[in-house]
Amino acid sequence: MKNKKIGKPATTTNSIMPIEPAGVINKKIQVYRVIPEKLKIAIDELGLSKIMKNKALKLVCLLIQKGMQNNHDLSGYISLAVNYLQKTFTPYYHTDFFNLLKSKKIIESNEKYKQGSKAFPGYSKGYRINEHLLNSEFVSTSYQDDKFRNEQESYININRRYFYKNLNNNHTNVIPTNSITNHFSSINMHISTKLFEKSLIFEDLSSLFYDEEKIWKATEAKIANISTKLFKADNEITQNYFEVINHINGLTYKTTKKKAIAWSEDNGVTLIQDGKFFYIDDLDRYVLLKKRNLLLNYKWYIAKLKKNIFYANRNITNNRLDHNLTSLNKDTMKIIKKDNDLIEIDMKNCQFAIHAYWMKQKDFCLHEDVQTYYQMCSRGILYEELAKIMNVTREEAKQVMMEVAFTSEDYRSPAKKLFKGLFPNVVAHIDGFKKEKKNSSLFSVELQELESEIFVDNLYPNIKELGLFCLTKHDSLIVRRADEDKVVEVIRAYFKYLDLECVLDIEGRAIQIRSDDIVPENRYGGVLDTQIQDETEIVIEDEPEAELNVEQEEYEYQFEAKYFTVEDKPEWWQSLEYFKENYGEDSASELYEGQTRFIGIF
Repeated sequence: MKNKKIGKPATTTNSIMPIEPAGVINKKIQVYRVIPEKLKIAIDELGLSKIMKNKALKLVCLLIQKGMQNNHDLSGYISLAVNYLQKTFTPYYHTDFFNLLKSKKIIESNEKYKQGSKAFPGYSKGYRINEHLLNSEFVSTSYQDDKFRNEQESYININRRYFYKNLNNNHTNVIPTNSITNHFSSINMHISTKLFEKSLIFEDLSSLFYDEEKIWKATEAKIANISTKLFKADNEITQNYFEVINHINGLTYKTTKKKAIAWSEDNGVTLIQDGKFFYIDDLDRYVLLKKRNLLLNYKWYIAKLKKNIFYANRNITNNRLDHNLTSLNKDTMKIIKKDNDLIEIDMKNCQFAIHAYWMKQKDFCLHEDVQTYYQMCSRGILYEELAKIMNVTREEAKQVMMEVAFTSEDYRSPAKKLFKGLFPNVVAHIDGFKKEKKNSSLFSVELQELESEIFVDNLYPNIKELGLFCLTKHDSLIVRRADEDKVVEVIRAYFKYLDLECVLDIEGRAIQIRSDDIVPENRYGGVLDTQIQDETEIVIEDEPEAELNVEQEEYEYQFEAKYFTVEDKPEWWQSLEYFKENYGEDSASELYEGQTRFIGIF
């Protein structure tokens, strides 16, 4: 197979597109995608009108996209609500084209739905593409779609607050006088305070060399290595609460390990943990599906790169910037980075470091347990130190943090109770936020939005203004190895402006970013065992951080919660110190469990 360098996409432009005037409703745009050839032929043979064919193509591309984002699983059903389908396609989508796709077995439905309520959430019907139409090479296709002009197709919207001037620490946080407009403020006229051109991303993507042969060999080796030994099954799983994708009944729902195992035993199948995802299926069948899905994932990504089909959009759930490389598997990303002399700079235990920073900004570090939590997070050693304190493995410590972040404030588990005993104010802050928002998923979404504000809204445009190659990948930046010092200097300057302390992981080397503040000492005695000195390079475990992914539709809210501190507490509130003083050390924690909140929102 001949190596190919992907060329510059036809959609890339260096010219400034005029900003559309207000009041214009929408326009037609041509959307380019890749789908399996058998699927394309099946849709062509339906004899649909041009308009309905466009909608049919849009639907199958949507199912492929969502499946690839969901652990590359095209065998699971994707829930699509009726209101969503009517808004996205047409109020009469069933009779217009949808029923024909189902009757011709192009798409399949689990035909299961439940009307929900506030107390008992329901679920929508799930859909997937017929697996027999997936087994072919991916080919180009396109369809016309309505695009609202105020979405500004050529741009990525941002809310920039920081402006780095040069590499001599002459930076400023003063917003330019024209920031209230959408006019461009950069010298190169590609970046403003409110948006930047997508062409910046497309040009960087098109400049890379993608070695198809290497990527295929790595994928082939990974497929061959997939076996039942790679997955945890039934009681091997330690996490007690999670969302499970049930391949048997076609539903996706949150449940406990005990209930999931009981259901699996009753139906002669297995509860399976695949990384951060959980499935109910026959284990041998799941292995075969995993191999097939990995092959499809390879074909899908390579076809888009070969055909110069690049995309870049902000995720409506968490405001992250999604593009062609954000969902690539680790092995493929390693090859691309090595072949193009790129490095990845990421923030250790990023979202919890952001949470610790959030609490610090609210002066919660006055509390001893918050001080310790802050120290662990800001030094990038949360999981390692938590494992020592709780006497568990690092992986189990990560799972504890996932439970704390993901689960409802009313959920109780031995692990969460143990963490709450060690860090009562930390848990109270998290659970207080969830209770205030009446949606437990919004805590992790809030952290992801703050992460996006750091990496997309501020770091990315400042780095690009220096004329450097840069792509964001959630909590990391992908840059040229030769530009490492320049990029780290920008990060240092911005984090100093924020007063944000953290550890950067640069290809196995760790660099501590500290503010001028003195980090408080560890409550468990002296300094932490895993100290990282500023500018000291140490070898750290090459393992991606767990992400707090949440499947959720559009939402709008503004965080205006009111917090109270020790000096500003309601009359019903009593501190843990109060219980220690009046009831003794041993009974204090147990009595504390009965408190409504320790530090929280009211």
